[in-house]
Amino acid sequence: DTDDDNDLILTINEINAQAEGIDDLFLNTDLDEYPNHLDDDDDGDGEFTIDELSDTDNDGILDAIESALLDCDNDGVKDEFDVENCNPYNDSDGDGIANLDELNVGLDPNNGNDAISDFSLFDFEIATFLSPNGDGINDYWYYPAMERYPNNEVWVISRSGSVVYHKINYRNNWNGTRNGNALPEGAYFYQIDFNRDGTIDYNGWLYLTR
Repeated sequence: DTDDDNDLILTINEINAQAEGIDDLFLNTDLDEYPNHLDDDDDGDGEFTIDELSDTDNDGILDAIESALLDCDNDGVKDEFDVENCNPYNDSDGDGIANLDELNVGLDPNNGNDAISDFSLFDFEIATFLSPNGDGINDYWYYPAMERYPNNEVWVISRSGSVVYHKINYRNNWNGTRNGNALPEGAYFYQIDFNRDGTIDYNGWLYLTR
């Protein structure tokens, strides 16, 4: 039989050809007593495999083996609807806000109509220390949210009020220099506008030491 469980997925495509031992030979998505090629509900979400041969989130994984119950990264989006199952900071609803960031402030990462523009509400803890001495630790001013929201704009200002660094789409790569020259140690004031709407979302002091 080329399709043992009659789910329209060929048995040969439900067998793990890379497995070495007999215990690991058959894929079993929901880890129940039946391997996928004998299971009529491969992912154990209550829907028959034969009814889940589409790919709802267009991630290249059939709904039949992508659970509508499990959430790999606990970002509030079930795997069947999550374009990146195990990345909590992707943006499933396309509203410009990362799934986990939405979840943390009470928004619905499945609803593209509830986005907010005030990034200060996310309460990001911006890095306040920079030590560009080549030891591989804090050599750059780094904060992960900068990578999640590339439409950012940042300013670093000296105590005298001079802008020593300004960047649109900051990529966590500033190492305490101005026009290629090392800035003196001390405190600098930073400002961040995460979505470039003209409102400063975060500001504070950044301490530079070498």
